[in-house]
Amino acid sequence: MSSEGKQNPFIRLGDAIDPALRREAAAPARAPEPAEARETPARRADSEFYSELNLNRFPFASLFDKDTGKPGSIVVRQKIQAGRTGSVFEWVVSPAEAVAAGRGERRGGLPGPFDRRVFRALEKIVMGRSLMKGEPLANPQPVEIKEVLETLRLTVQTHNYRSVTRALSRLQGTQISCSGLVKSAAAAPARGVVFSPLSEIRWAGEADPETGLRIDRTQIYFAPFYLESVNSFNVRPIDWDLWLALNPRPLAQRLYEILEMGFFGLKDSPYKHFGYAELCQLLPSRPQAKRSDAMRVLDRAHEELREVAVTRRDGVERLRLLDRVEWHWDGPEAALRYYPHREYLARLRRRKMPEFDPRALELAKEFDDMDSLAFYQLVVGRIDWQYIQAARTEVRSNRRVADPRRYFSATLRKILKGVGIPVPYGDESSR
Repeated sequence: MSSEGKQNPFIRLGDAIDPALRREAAAPARAPEPAEARETPARRADSEFYSELNLNRFPFASLFDKDTGKPGSIVVRQKIQAGRTGSVFEWVVSPAEAVAAGRGERRGGLPGPFDRRVFRALEKIVMGRSLMKGEPLANPQPVEIKEVLETLRLTVQTHNYRSVTRALSRLQGTQISCSGLVKSAAAAPARGVVFSPLSEIRWAGEADPETGLRIDRTQIYFAPFYLESVNSFNVRPIDWDLWLALNPRPLAQRLYEILEMGFFGLKDSPYKHFGYAELCQLLPSRPQAKRSDAMRVLDRAHEELREVAVTRRDGVERLRLLDRVEWHWDGPEAALRYYPHREYLARLRRRKMPEFDPRALELAKEFDDMDSLAFYQLVVGRIDWQYIQAARTEVRSNRRVADPRRYFSATLRKILKGVGIPVPYGDESSR
């Protein structure tokens, strides 16, 4: 277990990310399930949660306690070739400067395994009250430290409370730069973004900088890019009980995050393939020069994933995630093939992605506003379709509209107010 907590006895990045990197997010065609898998339904997780795709695919924290709070950076660099056009994708995590903060503590520096767990707990909390209820995620999100500790199943005590506040501060200070360079006839930089996992924190007990009033509950603000990605349903479901079962083994826990996304997207192959150097970047873990060392480090995590004891409400369930792992060596270069256990793969294929009304997708496409899919889901779920159609007809009839999505939102607001129906969303400036 991390020393930062005592146990109780796809951000939508636009052109910066090549579409090939997001292809796995699309729902794959489902192969027929084995008869025995259909006969034995999987036990329901204590509670599943949604997590944003890009902060699962790419790392934002170290796997080792010894790195927590120290200077350094995490770099993922991938070459992507599409015909005669090539591109280089870069994901760089830079921490805030580490400074002494009394009692030997250091604030800032690189996020560690406990900080990553705190961020996942935040995702579980805020998406449980938004996306899982068919509503968009918005800023700010009120969160209590006690709520984070209880979600992580840690005791509410001073040491753990301070560990969470330090983790939140480090996450806010961490900057992630995502950029790409397209190499074709002439080098052309792709649009890049710079963001923090948490863009702002307003702590309970402090004065609100806008109103001057005392803040009763800590307010968490997420980066706009993160909100866009979540509200475009660029998320994945995670078995929270299974994820927590791997808490004491950060390398296995992180490998589980990476592999499950790959397994979910399997279609024409029985295994997920990774180059060894590529996998080390995604974890992140320092590549080992010796073959024996490379296999020793990763095979420990592989053994953890072959059988995991998962604590459920109704007892302990043992899950086999991996059937086998094959190492393939070409001189000093290595590649790995991960074969999922068939029962686990069948369980993944039964897992449900966020459900939404097809009318929401229809509106988002019509107004070229897929980034606001969750907003349209809220609209069709809360408002009678006749009023939505009336606003939609008004947009269609006015050919001079520069921004159809805002005009639709404003028109629908006027219609609802005119008939005395509460408007279930904020003003246009908040979108």
